[in-house]
Amino acid sequence: MKKRYLFMLMGCLIGGSAYSQASFSKTIVTNQPTELMADAGVDIDEPQGTDVKLGDTLAGVASGGTTPYAYAWSPATGLDDATLANPTATVGAANQTYTLSLTDSRSCTSTDEMELTVKGLSLLNLEKGQVKLFPVPAQDVLFIENGADLEEMHLFDLSGKSILRRSVVKGLNQVDLSGLPEGNYEIQLMDGKKSHTSSIVLQ
Repeated sequence: MKKRYLFMLMGCLIGGSAYSQASFSKTIVTNQPTELMADAGVDIDEPQGTDVKLGDTLAGVASGGTTPYAYAWSPATGLDDATLANPTATVGAANQTYTLSLTDSRSCTSTDEMELTVKGLSLLNLEKGQVKLFPVPAQDVLFIENGADLEEMHLFDLSGKSILRRSVVKGLNQVDLSGLPEGNYEIQLMDGKKSHTSSIVLQ
């Protein structure tokens, strides 16, 4: 009886040791959404006054995350509705950078930018600021956005003859060119101490 009891005891110990060395593995799969990505679309270059759609209307402006999405374009300047995925923007008098802020149902966020530029915009980077001339080529009207200290503009034909002279104020100026023949002209911009010359084409 003693030998049998001892054998049974050893069998329990051996079995217990084997059980303690066994290993288990379990894979836990979670259904996590892919990364939220905003896409404001390609940059757009169109003439002033043109209506354009922002964002890629084919691929969409949002991917990943968890729907539904909330859209916020900023600034809202020139947009018909800044909360739409593809708002309509009217090209203004100056270039504009728009930022799309995307938020999904889990409050995750993503942002992206695009540039809306005015086609036919001439930029003069002066010491005291930037001057914009548009549209280029011009037709009946030339706009001068005076971000510097300009005080006067002077228009010449290619022979050097003075065609037009007028004062320039800070901000946006509108110059009436109706009645002038088509062709190339030189515009001289003066800040009181210095003059800056640029060429424009009238069509």
